[in-house]
Amino acid sequence: MSANELRAKRNRLADELKRAQAELGQAESLCQHKWSEPKYTPIYHESYLICRKDPPGVGGADRIFEDIWSDPKTEDIWTRTCSKCGKEETTTSVETRTEVHKTPKFRS
Repeated sequence: MSANELRAKRNRLADELKRAQAELGQAESLCQHKWSEPKYTPIYHESYLICRKDPPGVGGADRIFEDIWSDPKTEDIWTRTCSKCGKEETTTSVETRTEVHKTPKFRS
């Protein structure tokens, strides 16, 4: 294929993708969603080297560098899926609840 043919194919596929995304968005907006139970799907980020830093007071050609690393962290994410249309939603927002349990107390 020539470059012009590939460019035309790319443009045609880009237009087709836009139409398909619009149709999918419309179908999802019309769906009466039936959501699954949220699943906890965390993402773990390992530590990584941020930079190498001179220790204080050191200079010159024979400097020794000190590695500075990020802290590892886990990003809390919950995911739910609609069983009718397959739409998937994710969130990192949480609502903290404090539940009150009442227990009857009798005089005895």
